[in-house]
Amino acid sequence: MPRREDAQALLPPFTPSLRYFAAVFDSLHECLPADGAERLAIERNHLGMEISDAMASFFSCVDADGVDDVTSERDGMLF
Repeated sequence: MPRREDAQALLPPFTPSLRYFAAVFDSLHECLPADGAERLAIERNHLGMEISDAMASFFSCVDADGVDDVTSERDGMLF
């Protein structure tokens, strides 16, 4: 089980991505019904892949000890 300090250290790098995806989902909510086929396709085929890529990118930047190896490269990235 992760330590509380580890979890708190991981939160700051996720914040820009979290805000980005929250804004995207909010805009989808305004434009398309939640259960609409078009919205589900966008979420599944596009946003799902973006989120997956963002997670993979983040975890490839963190070594086994949880130390961020490329902080400057990831600064300002949205996803």
